[in-house]
Order: sequence, then C-alpha cells, then structure tokens
Amino acid sequence: GITPEYIQTNGIDTNRVLHIPIEHLEQLKFDISKRLESIDRDDRVIIFVDSVGNLASKKEVEDALDGKSVADMSRAKVMKSLWRIVTPHLTIKDIPCVAINHTYQTMEMYSKPIMSGGTGGMYSSNKVLFISKAQDKDKTSKELLGYDFTINIEKSRLVKEKSKFTFNVKFDGGINK
Repeated sequence: GITPEYIQTNGIDTNRVLHIPIEHLEQLKFDISKRLESIDRDDRVIIFVDSVGNLASKKEVEDALDGKSVADMSRAKVMKSLWRIVTPHLTIKDIPCVAINHTYQTMEMYSKPIMSGGTGGMYSSNKVLFISKAQDKDKTSKELLGYDFTINIEKSRLVKEKSKFTFNVKFDGGINK
C-alpha cells in the first residue's frame, strides 16, 4: 500500500496526501463523514480505502479484546450505514472514492462472486469491478512469467455490464500495452 514512507521516498507532495490509518468500520465512518462535511465541491479530492472488506467492526474488536468468540451480526449494518452517509457527499461534491472490498462465492448451483459486507456498497456504487488473476507460465519450462488479470464489470453506468477485459503483466516488462 501507500504508506507514509512510500510517499516520502517517491517524491509525492506530502502536503497534498493524507494517510489515515483506521482500526475499525465505525472509526472509518466517523472520520470520513467528518472530512467530507468540510470539503467543498470545487476541492480536488479522491478517496482510497484499502481495504473496507478487511476492516472489523468496533464490536468485533472489543469482543476479541474481551476473549469472546461470538459472531458479529452488526458489521453489515455498520457497512450499510457507512455507504448511506458518504454516498450523498461523494455524489453532490463530485468526489471519486475507490474502496477495495472482498468477494465470496454464492451457494447456488452455478455459484457467482458477490461483494462482501451486505448490499449497501453495491447499491451506492456507480461502478463495481471484480478483478481476478491467473498465472502466466512459460509453456515449456513452466516458469512463472507474470499474471493475467481479468476485470469483470459487475456494475457500471458507463460500460456494458458483464463485460470482461483481460490484460497481461509480466515480471520482465510490466503491463502489456
């Protein structure tokens, strides 16, 4: 990820980048809503969250500290609340937000990937992309050369949904343009 050390060693203007470590979903909800309230439509801002799918709820963290191993049924509600609060700000103020999430497979006869964390993220998003990767190996030596990434357009207002785009990234040479 983009850590403060990465920012300093790669010549990024630290006055223009905020790196805000977050411990749980509620902290993200409170922090992002407070910051969005102070942003004007003319401000040039983009928000990255890496990763919302890996954030625990406050209850989950407290249960772990207390030595409890109970299931947390509040996480999906907190996640949906987060999207309900931030979506109007993002839309009205024209602020892009890139949030990385997890997927899991449904239990249907023909399983398909769905986004974790409830339906709030799916409903409030303008674009949902599922990215998968496969190994790119040399046919004769079986040596790993890189990866083939496939972007599946799950939801979009600009691109035909269910479209698939594949691109190759080699260790020697980078992205195949």
